[in-house]
Amino acid sequence: MIYLQAGQNNEVYAMCSRNKSLANPYYLFSFKHMLSGETYRVVPYKLPPIVQGYLPEYDIFYMNIDYSIPQSLTGNTTSGSTNVHLQEGDYYLKVYEEINQGLNPQTAYDVVTEEIVRVNPQTPETTTTYGGPDDVFIIYEDD
Repeated sequence: MIYLQAGQNNEVYAMCSRNKSLANPYYLFSFKHMLSGETYRVVPYKLPPIVQGYLPEYDIFYMNIDYSIPQSLTGNTTSGSTNVHLQEGDYYLKVYEEINQGLNPQTAYDVVTEEIVRVNPQTPETTTTYGGPDDVFIIYEDD
């Protein structure tokens, strides 16, 4: 399972290159929210393989989840440039290899991996504690 944190730039470790058929593909990430069925697609920045010597079986991608800035879904050249507005919850993830940086899986070449992803909400800034004689309840509130 892949865990992503809203409000920050995330490193995503996925085994894509070992299953690829194309020489130098782009990777299309297609997230489908398990409850709502809403789909989000993004081509994240992939760390060059030379830097990955310590984990050769994984590809490392960078994906930002920041609701305060506009989405940037393709054409990324640095680790903080991909931004997608994924909502918290669980997702089915399919990663496609493709020749161009498109967002349409019908034009992609093949699926290279499938995963489950959990997007955790931003760390709440305010908590309120309610207590009784035997129980304590903490309510997380957004400011």
